Amino acid sequence: LAVKKDFKAMRVSSADPTGKNGDARPVQPGETITLADIKGSGSFTHLWMTIAAKSPDHLRELGLRMTWDDAATPAVECPVGDFFAQGPGKYVEYHSAPVSVGGQQALNCYWPMPFQKHAVLTVTNEGAEPVGAFYYNFDYQLEAPNPKARYFHTQYRNFFPAPKGTPLTICETKGAGHFVGTVVTVLTNSD
Repeated sequence: LAVKKDFKAMRVSSADPTGKNGDARPVQPGETITLADIKGSGSFTHLWMTIAAKSPDHLRELGLRMTWDDAATPAVECPVGDFFAQGPGKYVEYHSAPVSVGGQQALNCYWPMPFQKHAVLTVTNEGAEPVGAFYYNFDYQLEAPNPKARYFHTQYRNFFPAPKGTPLTICETKGAGHFVGTVVTVLTNSD
């Protein structure tokens, strides 16, 4: 706290821009909504969302995508639930330093996610039911570009059924960076 900070703290959210009490976004089947479209250099510091949906599978049916600096493919492309370590598609209270899920279906992510000139976050409803209320608050900082900053990436893979006797690829990547972890969910179809 005693050191001068050289950034501007910002937030994007689902808050109603008119000031009325409509602080959620509906997401129709097949619809993609842009959650954040930030121009400039900075870093996301906290993502929070909570969802009210009829479908019991909405954590699997909502696809989260994050693209840094106008890349041709998203750095993050996975179901919302899996991004927040909710692999079975059900809310489970979970706490770690970078990700936590509260008892009231509060999905939190604290991974630093830097970008040099542009960041776009979207969610797509890939299910058959509308999502009635998608709430979110994303905190970020606008700051001078940091040439040493590494981009945040997530790889998602789903094997159903898993091939027998064949190794499953957890991570496949090229370039410099830090591998920080894996979330694996295994479901069985029999007792």
